[in-house]
Amino acid sequence: MSESQSELVRAASRVFDLQVVAMGAKVPNAIEQFLECFAENLVWRFPMGKYAGTHESKASFEEFFRYACNHFSTGLTFYLDRVLSDDKDTVAFEFHDEGLNPKGEPYKANVTIYYTMQNDKVTGYREYFG
Repeated sequence: MSESQSELVRAASRVFDLQVVAMGAKVPNAIEQFLECFAENLVWRFPMGKYAGTHESKASFEEFFRYACNHFSTGLTFYLDRVLSDDKDTVAFEFHDEGLNPKGEPYKANVTIYYTMQNDKVTGYREYFG
């Protein structure tokens, strides 16, 4: 792994770690710390539900992320499976998560999140399930 790729993965891993903590619903101000990692000109994509599609702003991502945290108000536990990098500006995190849905029923999913990074800020976010 080259030094620049290593730095990219390190910066993206910091963001992923903050997302894990924020979605865990146990640490005060974790959501705010996670959201500080995003650029104002963020372009983000989500595959389903009321937020399906491509969006262009940090403010709309913040709305989405707070909604997701409230939806899983008891928190999600993440299990990291793999980290991949394109050697340029994008790092993917493949993981599975679990918790309880709003009805108190078990929730499990296989997820991949991509962060596109510029100057240690996330400028692109994509999430996939499968």
